[in-house]
Amino acid sequence: MKTSITTDNFDISQIYFPHENNDLARFYELSSDLFCITGFDGYLKKVNPAFIQLLGYSEQELLARPFIEFILSDDLDKTINCFKSVIDGSDLKYFENRYCSKDGSVKWLSWRFFVVQEELLIYAIARDVTEEKAAQISIIEQTDTLKELVLYKNEGLKYAGFLQEAIFQDPEAIKSIFPQSFIFYFL
Repeated sequence: MKTSITTDNFDISQIYFPHENNDLARFYELSSDLFCITGFDGYLKKVNPAFIQLLGYSEQELLARPFIEFILSDDLDKTINCFKSVIDGSDLKYFENRYCSKDGSVKWLSWRFFVVQEELLIYAIARDVTEEKAAQISIIEQTDTLKELVLYKNEGLKYAGFLQEAIFQDPEAIKSIFPQSFIFYFL
């Protein structure tokens, strides 16, 4: 069955919804957030299209290997510890880690977990926060650069103060060190 949905900017009147009467299926299929169900065995059981689109792997590829094989190696330990914690009943509800996409790019994901112990399943929702992380890193780098500039400026002012004091205390000695300096035209 075809459904017509029109917005101010976009007409998607030709989209086919196989689960026409299931609004939750629409959320699952259309969401830009990544939805997945993971078993306590470490394998993804189900992923939504956003998961596939962001990481570039087919659904079959994602379900065939333990999810930790897609994690950036620097994040493996913290991800495994988080996974064990969640399985053990920890109230951990939020987590960030990095995934390696099929094209080799790294994606930062921010996770929310919902554990169903009796089914041995974890229902999770992730949001791609790669751009936000890049902006944070840029801000940190810019802040560090500004700190260095302020430090150099302060050092320069300190030395300028020493030079000024020396000029007024013994201008002849300074003239012998800097004979061509423009400073002495003002004395």
